[in-house]
Amino acid sequence: MTIALIAAIAGVTLISELPTGNFGLDGLGLSMACLSAFCFASYTLLSESGVATYGAVGVMFRAFTVSSLFWIAVQFTQGFPTALFVPEHLPGVLFVGVGGTLIPFSLYCWGIERVQSERGAIAATLEPLAAAIFAWIGLGQTLSVMQILGGILILTAVVSLQIKPQRP
Repeated sequence: MTIALIAAIAGVTLISELPTGNFGLDGLGLSMACLSAFCFASYTLLSESGVATYGAVGVMFRAFTVSSLFWIAVQFTQGFPTALFVPEHLPGVLFVGVGGTLIPFSLYCWGIERVQSERGAIAATLEPLAAAIFAWIGLGQTLSVMQILGGILILTAVVSLQIKPQRP
């Protein structure tokens, strides 16, 4: 498990081209990245413990309730979001809410219920690999040798977890 985690983190690091330093970092961006990682880890661990009691749907209901209350409070400081309620925007809003949030996080929670949080979190590192592949195919982006190596590390980490039997 530890080796797979290290391989997955190294793979994501290489895919994001962190070693090349071809981007600017600032304190706010790093702070938000750390906060995001903390929230994702919390969500993963709390989901694993909650599915035994509430099931995947119950956990999702609770998570969406908490996050909705948080974002309503944030939005309150910004004013009423009139653009969200324009009729031609509603299909996009629903697609992002249901297709980009509810369905993926429900499937993630359902998967954690079956494979444990450690394996689920490592499998989630497939997301930047998938994004890189879609950018390569759909947008004509090029992948460097380091990014391809990062993708191989991620795939190796995920496949190695499938080979090793999981804990009861």
